Amino acid sequence: MKINMAKTAATLLLVNIVLVAEDTTTLDDINVTTVSTASGYEQKLKDAPASITVISGEEIAKKSYTDLSDVLKSVPGVIVQGSGTEQSISIRGMSSSYTLFLIDGRPAQGGDTFEFNGGGKGQQLALMPPLEMIERIEVVRGPASGLYGSDAMGGVINIITKKVMNKWAGSVSTEYIVADKNNDVNGNGYNTSFVLNGPLIKDVLGFQLSGGIRGTQEGSQTAFGDSTTSDGDYINKNIGTKFTWKVDDSNTITTGQTHTDTLNKRTPGESLATTATASRQGSLKNNYFLSHDGTYDRLILSSYINYDYAKNNTTRGTGNGVQFETVTLNTQATYMFDTHTLSAGATYKNEQLSDGATGLTYVYNPTGYITLERYQNSLFLEDEWMLTDDLALTLSGRYDNNEQFGDQISPKAYLVYHLTDNLSLKGGVIAGYKAPSLRNSAPEFIPTSRGGYSLPNSELTPETSLTYESGLDYENNDLGLKSSLTVYQTDFKDRITRGDIICAAGVECVYNGVTYPAAAYSYRETVNVDEAEVKGVEFTFDYELTEDLNSRSNYTYTHSEQKSGSNIGEPLNDLPKHVFNTGLVYDITKATNLWSQLAFIGEGISDTTASVSYTTIDTGFIHKISKDITFKAGVYNITNKEVANSVNGYVDGRKYSFGMNYKF
Repeated sequence: MKINMAKTAATLLLVNIVLVAEDTTTLDDINVTTVSTASGYEQKLKDAPASITVISGEEIAKKSYTDLSDVLKSVPGVIVQGSGTEQSISIRGMSSSYTLFLIDGRPAQGGDTFEFNGGGKGQQLALMPPLEMIERIEVVRGPASGLYGSDAMGGVINIITKKVMNKWAGSVSTEYIVADKNNDVNGNGYNTSFVLNGPLIKDVLGFQLSGGIRGTQEGSQTAFGDSTTSDGDYINKNIGTKFTWKVDDSNTITTGQTHTDTLNKRTPGESLATTATASRQGSLKNNYFLSHDGTYDRLILSSYINYDYAKNNTTRGTGNGVQFETVTLNTQATYMFDTHTLSAGATYKNEQLSDGATGLTYVYNPTGYITLERYQNSLFLEDEWMLTDDLALTLSGRYDNNEQFGDQISPKAYLVYHLTDNLSLKGGVIAGYKAPSLRNSAPEFIPTSRGGYSLPNSELTPETSLTYESGLDYENNDLGLKSSLTVYQTDFKDRITRGDIICAAGVECVYNGVTYPAAAYSYRETVNVDEAEVKGVEFTFDYELTEDLNSRSNYTYTHSEQKSGSNIGEPLNDLPKHVFNTGLVYDITKATNLWSQLAFIGEGISDTTASVSYTTIDTGFIHKISKDITFKAGVYNITNKEVANSVNGYVDGRKYSFGMNYKF
């Protein structure tokens, strides 16, 4: 008889834990980590009803990270796929399209503008704030649709940026990256960013200016002798401003904007095969927001208006590129009763996609855009009930009303039990939900996919999932030890995928009353067909070996299986089964520290490909030259491990980084 460990453990936890919750312990509030992503308000990490990893700005500063993907590679349950400037993030065995990025709790839209027809990977990461701007990163492993809706079915990455300060200060970081002479995947690169903070009116009005520029020279495609691309000639520029108005002791209003501009050029015989066509792809994104935060004794209010505009200037299709606009209005109120913390919220989201580049879009409009628009209304309710001083039950649900797909309810039930001051037991059942994209459901968009055209289907239904998870968290500051063990199972239903061939290549195709021209590729329909199961184990172990030597390790096991469809019995995707990360940080003196990182990425097998396992080693040091100036250097992939068919595609070759930070 087959036993589903995660499902059994979570169910038993929800049903039976109340029976053993007689002993209570006073919690120590000293040196605790707080998070805001799990429930939308600030709470202790150990109390959060979710599996969360927190990476502080101090941790980021202790290593010679070059970009956000470097930071996220060592998070349990997270897989960084791709190389160079084309990388994407997957969480718990779900592909990158199921990962929601937030900036200060606001959704960062834009994936539909750049990642289509199998291209544009890495743009979502490119649109994130520079490392110099980041205060901390919170990663929710597993679905968070109950709070964040459709896009958070796999997990959430919340980038918390630095607050506007009440005194003038700032910092500038610059870095130069040198590709080893035997590294043909990557070119040399540079990265410069800055942040400036200060009061325009002391204690009332604050101002922040931030920005950066990042570039990479073109790599050499001949590294592995095929048509897969290495790094293109890439440049990314961004600038942002933020104003904070402290109306009074209870109310704060913040407004801001960011502008990001990228250009990626590829040359045949360099980053493209000799027979390929040269490409030039420019993109930009503008974001504007206005938010209000209020604290009134036991009542907390938080609201924002967020506008994202993204444009991809690709010359595919009609030559008019792609534009995607998203307007989001969100409000949440949290009231703290004696034994209940009640949160309620509402969200309105409007999406508009104008596309002149996807597949056969020109069939409908040979010279212009095809434009689609839809809205979604949502209501959210959550109650954290303190059954005892040490036992909390969180019940929540989100109601989504999508203009195209109707109603959807995503519930959640989660228990957190502090067995002792140091040991906590967590677990629950969480629903996930993802609505079909605008392209998937509209007949006007005909994207290419793996050598064929995928015909959209207006009869598609949303994808859903149900996750069972249970885990133990241990933290002892006296011992310098922090560890966690989590098991989970996700039942995934109504997966959207390519169906059977409707019309062969070279034949005119009539589908759902629409006539499509004879083409070089076959036509397939897009359908809800597959069910899948994803199981996993996540283990972390952080330990202060001595006062000056710290270690941080984690292991992730992921197993996926398709339960229906033409690929029944096959893995859901080619993500690795085993991933192990371990790192050391050694403070040689108060001014100098060394760091090292080892990563093992196991093999992955999908219905079409198999990928090999590999190991990389990185190392570096940080030296504080003075109170205000810090120098850093690092070597990545020391052994120059070259892997062409790994889970991550091409693996970055050996690189050297040299950087400096100046604070003023």
